[in-house]
Amino acid sequence: MNKKWSKKKKITVAIIIVAVLALLAAVLYITFKPEDPIKTQIVDVTSGDITETFDTTAIVQSANQGNFAIFDGVVVESVNVRVGDSIKKGDVLATFDTTSLNTVLNEKRTAYNTALDAYNDYLDNSYAASQQLTQLEQQAADLENEIIALEAIVAQEKEDSQNGAAQETPAGDVDAAELEELKTALKELLGDNALADRIIERLLAENGSVTQMISAIKSILSAASFDMSSLSSMSMSANEQLLLEKELQLVQVKVQAAALAAQSNDTLKDVYKTISDSAYESYELLAEQVNALNAGWIAEEDGFVREVNIKAGETITSANSTTPSLDISSILASVTSGDYDIASILASFADQSKKGMVVEYYPLEAKFEISKHDISKIYMDQKVTVTTADGKEFSATVNYISAVAEGSAGGLDINSIMGSASGASNTLTAKVVIEDADRSVIIGLDVDVTAKLETKKNVLLIPVESIQYDNETGFYVFKYDEENKIVVKTPVVVGISDDKYYEVVEGLTASDKIVRAPTMTMKDGQSAVPAEK
Repeated sequence: MNKKWSKKKKITVAIIIVAVLALLAAVLYITFKPEDPIKTQIVDVTSGDITETFDTTAIVQSANQGNFAIFDGVVVESVNVRVGDSIKKGDVLATFDTTSLNTVLNEKRTAYNTALDAYNDYLDNSYAASQQLTQLEQQAADLENEIIALEAIVAQEKEDSQNGAAQETPAGDVDAAELEELKTALKELLGDNALADRIIERLLAENGSVTQMISAIKSILSAASFDMSSLSSMSMSANEQLLLEKELQLVQVKVQAAALAAQSNDTLKDVYKTISDSAYESYELLAEQVNALNAGWIAEEDGFVREVNIKAGETITSANSTTPSLDISSILASVTSGDYDIASILASFADQSKKGMVVEYYPLEAKFEISKHDISKIYMDQKVTVTTADGKEFSATVNYISAVAEGSAGGLDINSIMGSASGASNTLTAKVVIEDADRSVIIGLDVDVTAKLETKKNVLLIPVESIQYDNETGFYVFKYDEENKIVVKTPVVVGISDDKYYEVVEGLTASDKIVRAPTMTMKDGQSAVPAEK
C-alpha cells in the first residue's frame, strides 16, 4: 500500500529539483558561454610609396680646430671675442704688443748662425779627416807587413846567437812587482796590451833593468820622432831596435787613425745637423709667431670661440717660464766633448708659451657606428640629413668609414628585426661632415643622422606597430575576419621600411584588414570587434 506524500513534502522536493536544475544550468552556461569579443583598432592594408632610411645617433666633434699660442713677455692689447661667440673668416680676435720678443728673436737668429757654422766646420773637418784616415790605414798596413818581416829576421838572429853561445839569464833586479809596474806603464803609454807584452818580453831578454827600460820607453814616446839611441845600452841589435821602432810607429798611427775616425763619424755629423735644424726651426717658428701677433689673431674660417685664456692688458707669463734660455755655445761644447744627451738638446729649443685661445672652425663632424646589418647601407660621399635636438635639419656628407671593425656595446637597432636586440658586437666607425652648421650644432652632443636608402612606389603598406615576430612563425600580423568577427594569425613577408610603415611582399592583399597594434595576449581565432575611432 503506497503511502501518500504530504503536501509539504511535495513542495520541498520540488524546490530541491528546481534548485539542482538551476545550478546545472548555471554551470553549463558558464562552461559554454561564448568569449566576449575584444575591442581593437582595425586598419586597412593600403598601397603607396615608401622610402627606406638608415637612422642612428651621432656625436658632434671638431673637424678643424684653431689653437692660438702666445709667448712669454707679450702684452695683450685687446681681446675682441668671448667664449661661445660666432666668428667670421677674417675677424680680428685679439691684438698684441710684441716689442719684448725682438731681443729673443735676435738671439735665436744668432744661435742658428752659430749652429750652422759649427755644422759646416764639422763637415769640412770630417772630409779632411776621411781623406787622411785613408792614408793612415794604408800606412798601418805597410807597417804591419814590415813588422812581420822584421820579427822573422830577429827570431833568426836569436836562434843563430843561441847556437853559438850559452843563453844569458835576465838581469837579477827584475822582480815581480817591478815587472807589473813596467807592464802597467807601457800599457798606459802605448794603449795596446799585446804590444806592451811583446816589448817587455823582448827587453827583458836583453838583461836591462826595469828602471832603465821604463826610462828608455818614456824617452822614445815623448820625443817628436822616435829616437832609439836610448836603447843602445841594452845591447839590442839594429834589427831589434828597428822592430821596436816600427811597432811604436804602428801604435802612433793607430791612435791618429782612431782620432780621425771619430772626426769623420756620421753620428756626430747627424747630431750637428740636428742642432742646426732645430735652431733654425725655433727661429722660424718664433718669427712666424711674431708676425702673426703683430697682425693680431685672425679667424681663418667661419666658426665659434671655444676657449679664451687671455685678457686685455695682461703680460703673458707661462707656467714654466723659469726654464733657462737657449745656450747654443754650451750645447756645441757638450757635443765636442762627447758628453751630450740629444733629447735634452732638442728640449732646450722649446719656446715658453701658453694656449691663448681655441676656436672651432666649420664644418663640424658627427661620428657614429655602423653594425654588420647596415654595412651595405652607408658609403663614402653619401648624402644624409643631420637633425639637432631642437629639430633643425642640416645637410651632411659621409666623409669617413673605418677600414676595420672594433668592439662596441650592442643595443636596439630600429633597422634590425622588430622586437629583438643585438648583444655585444663589432662595428665600423663612420663620420659625416655637416654642411652650413650653426650654433645649434654643439660639439659633444648627439644628433640624429638619417640616410635615405631605397624608394618603392605603389606597394602594399602596413603600420610598423602591426608587425609581430616569433621564432616559429617569423614575421606575422593579425588579419581581421569580418564575417566571423575573429582575428587570424597570418604570416607575412616584409620588404623595406621607414619610421611608419613596412612594405608587405607576401601574405596580404589590398582588400585585407589587420589589427593595428596587437596586444601581447592576442591569440589566433580570438573574437574581436573594431574599436571606435
